[in-house]
Amino acid sequence: VVSLSSLPVASLEGSLLNTCVCHAPRGVCHAPRAVCLAPRGVCLAPRGVCLAPRGVCLAPRGVCHAPRGVCHAPRAVCHAPRAVSPAPRGVCLAPRGVCPAPRDVCPAPRGVCHAPRGVCLALRGVCLAPRGVCPAPRGVCQALRGVCLAPRGVCPAPRGVCLAPRAVSLAPRGVSPAPRGVSHAPRGVCLAPRDVCHASRGVCHAPRGVCHAPRDVCHAPRGVCHAPRGVCQAPRGVSLAPRGVCHAPRGVCPAPRDVCPAPRGVCHAPRGVCLALRGVCLAPRGVCPAPRGVCHAPRGVSLAPRGVSLAPRGVCQAPRGVSPAPRGVCHAPRGVSLAPRGVSLAPRGVCLAPRGVCQAPRAAWWPLSVSVLLFPSVQTLRRTNTSVNPPLRAELAVILSFLIQHLIYNPRHAAGAAQR
Repeated sequence: VVSLSSLPVASLEGSLLNTCVCHAPRGVCHAPRAVCLAPRGVCLAPRGVCLAPRGVCLAPRGVCHAPRGVCHAPRAVCHAPRAVSPAPRGVCLAPRGVCPAPRDVCPAPRGVCHAPRGVCLALRGVCLAPRGVCPAPRGVCQALRGVCLAPRGVCPAPRGVCLAPRAVSLAPRGVSPAPRGVSHAPRGVCLAPRDVCHASRGVCHAPRGVCHAPRDVCHAPRGVCHAPRGVCQAPRGVSLAPRGVCHAPRGVCPAPRDVCPAPRGVCHAPRGVCLALRGVCLAPRGVCPAPRGVCHAPRGVSLAPRGVSLAPRGVCQAPRGVSPAPRGVCHAPRGVSLAPRGVSLAPRGVCLAPRGVCQAPRAAWWPLSVSVLLFPSVQTLRRTNTSVNPPLRAELAVILSFLIQHLIYNPRHAAGAAQR
């Protein structure tokens, strides 16, 4: 371990020291704002690895000067001879795309670590060592696609095989046979040596409340991450706020299949934006799998508060937003839905009203209950405008009832509107 007194004074400022703290003897630093995957758990060392969100290297002069140093910042540039810079698409900029250190970690979205005994934190966690073995110091992962992540490594293998002393193993059903660490989340992983994931649905009660899963999914009861500010410090900034807000740099789920597990809406689009509370998917071909309704239209809208889809199987498949609902069909190009506040829920005419009532601007048929909506205006006219003659009020009532019964609710007009 490198003592702090042997380092330059400029690198020992309080603001920098508080951003990267090591908690394991040989393990991983899990600070809220910086993850330090040094070989011996030493941050600020000549060979340290700094994963700050803004690419802050805490080495002297803010540069990783080690001959094999790795700077895993989003836009950081490593000046080492064989440095590795994980680009947004996980490109290794080494001479031959090689992670130089024998146990380095390449946490790129699609990152591939070609070191002899390298450990790769890819989205699917593939071990590329010989015969799929990640020889960590005290944790060997013998599964085909397992990942050993620490000296007391967590092994989310398909069959849940982990030989670490106190490791947490994620079985297919999320059962963890660890002595003091139980994880019931499908993919939630606690990486700190003493972290315990013992909540009912995978809330991580780490010393500083950071959940580090391979795909950074924090399966809390309502998608809540118990970080100091309610933010999951994912490698690329995926955040699960109490209301499902994505706190990426521009509110975008950046990874190819990043999951924004909001309370009532999930966005699996390539560049999808997850408006969690109402489950609106704004991706080109986005899929908004709401709890009870999935909208597969190119610009479809999913009813998120209750996730109700009026299609026969809960799928809107028409390119122009035709919703073949059992009780309400809207075929107009600019259909308007009678939502509680009169909001149109589709850009090209998707009618997802609560009771299946759809009124297009050009449709010539109105339901009989519209007369109930029109008569209060006549009553208001009687109460407010006392200067109108009684015969004129009677004539107005007769004209309104005639229009409703004979012109608007005419079957011929309704048939013509249906053809249009």
